[in-house]
Amino acid sequence: MGASVIVTAGSAAKCDYCRSLGADVAINYRETDFFDTVLAATGGQGANVVLDMVGGSYVDRNLRVMAIDGRCAIISLQDGRQISADFEPLLRRRLTLVGSTLRPLPKSEKSRIASNVASAVLPLVAQGIIRPHVNQTFTLDRASDAHVWMESNVNMGKIVLIP
Repeated sequence: MGASVIVTAGSAAKCDYCRSLGADVAINYRETDFFDTVLAATGGQGANVVLDMVGGSYVDRNLRVMAIDGRCAIISLQDGRQISADFEPLLRRRLTLVGSTLRPLPKSEKSRIASNVASAVLPLVAQGIIRPHVNQTFTLDRASDAHVWMESNVNMGKIVLIP
């Protein structure tokens, strides 16, 4: 799709997995702070787009590693709801910081979004351009096992519950 993709993951195996899926650069966040690696990978320009699933303490680092006119979308708050960040890069580089979650939306809006995603994404899945990666499946009666698997943090790909 034309973008250079830089990812962070929590183990060497997960970094290898991300590269096998097409990531250009994979950074083990347990061993390396992503700041220097992202700047090196982008020739010092920084990232144009950051998809932040961590929030909290990551927001400050994300702002510092973004390119001029870069955009950061926070879609989860795994590191907590409080942010301590230096917003000077936001102003100096004309950055856009946006948060988004579907939870508070009415069902009608969620249905509209799901329909739009389906019409845009399902053809790409059918063409093999987007390939969902299922790591493990569990029947509904084994949902607790699925939670244990997810909490073990060894999964690479989606965990799917099936009837």
